[in-house]
Amino acid sequence: ATFCKLAAELTSRVVGNSARTVALGGGCLVNRLLREELTRLLTAAGVTPLLPREVPPGDGGISYGQAVLGAVASSRGVEPLMVGGS
Repeated sequence: ATFCKLAAELTSRVVGNSARTVALGGGCLVNRLLREELTRLLTAAGVTPLLPREVPPGDGGISYGQAVLGAVASSRGVEPLMVGGS
């Protein structure tokens, strides 16, 4: 409950009045209680949270995003740039 309250408060401060919709992601959203309470608090603050539905919120979503970027790079005939890797 404390984490959700903090996350909702920080989100409201960061987005201010400029954005009223935020996308939520990360493995912590697998936790039903956290997902539901954070959604409730953000909605009460006038922020519309977008939650993962078709792609998992954790590592599966990251892998999917990497595959999409790889496919886009390949279709454009460029190699993805590795930053900070060996």
